[in-house]
Amino acid sequence: VSTGRMLSVSKGQAHERGERKVEFSVGGTEKSIFEVLPAFKTHTTGEAVASGDLLTFLTQKKLEGMRYYLHMSRLASGEEDIRGRRLSNSGYQHSRDHVVSGLRCDSSYIVHGEELNASARPTFFHTLRFSSHEAWVSEGVVCGESFVGIYHKDAEAYLGYDPAISPLPVFMGSQRVNAKSRKKCAWIWKVESSDVLDAGEPVVRGEGRLYRFKHLASNLYLCLDPSMGGLVMTNEYHHNTSLLSLKELGRALPG
Repeated sequence: VSTGRMLSVSKGQAHERGERKVEFSVGGTEKSIFEVLPAFKTHTTGEAVASGDLLTFLTQKKLEGMRYYLHMSRLASGEEDIRGRRLSNSGYQHSRDHVVSGLRCDSSYIVHGEELNASARPTFFHTLRFSSHEAWVSEGVVCGESFVGIYHKDAEAYLGYDPAISPLPVFMGSQRVNAKSRKKCAWIWKVESSDVLDAGEPVVRGEGRLYRFKHLASNLYLCLDPSMGGLVMTNEYHHNTSLLSLKELGRALPG
C-alpha cells in the first residue's frame, strides 16, 4: 500500500532451498497475477471472500512449466533438514539460520521474521479486513498507514527527527502548513494501528485505541521513556512504550 509495488515471482533462488524468490516490482509483471483459491474445498470458484477465510494464492502463469503458490517459510532453528543446509567455512549451517541471515532479520527487535517465497507447497493465509469497503473521501480524515506531520500550533513547529541534530525527536520551527507546501522528510511520520484487524480504519481518539508513529526516513518509532518522562526513538516497535493514544484537548467554539 505504501510503495505501490506488486509481488512478483521470479526465477531467482530463494533463501529457503528449492523455492523461488518473491520480489516487489514497480507496476508488476505477468508473474504478479495470482488466483485466489480457498484453502479447503468448502467454497466454490467465484464466491465472495470474507474476513477470516483461509486462502491460498497460485500464480496464473507457469514459470518453467510449473505454477507456484505463495509460501511462508516455517523452519525451526537447527532443523535437521539436509535439503536446506549449505556448506560454510565452519561446516554446515542449518536452514533456519541461513534464511534469517540472508534476510538480515536476525536482529533482536524483529519478531518471528520469515521468508515469503514461491513454492509447490501452499501456505494457508488467514485474511483480515485491513480497511472497510467504504471510501474515506472526507478531507482531513487520517487513517491507519497514513503519512502525517505532527504540528505544534502554538510553537509553529513540526515534530521531527534528525540524528545529526539531536538523538531525540525535537520540534523544528516552520510555517509550511499548507497542504501543497514542501515538507522535510525529517517531519514525516506514518501512523500504524496496533490492531491488525481494521488496521486501515480512521484514527480515533481514546485510551482504548493505540497507535505507533513510525519515522519514515529512519524506520524508528516514537517511544515514551518513563525514566526521563519524554519521547525518544526506538526500533523496538513491539514494546508497550511505543503504543500511544490520542486525546482531544478541546473543541473549537462555534463561530
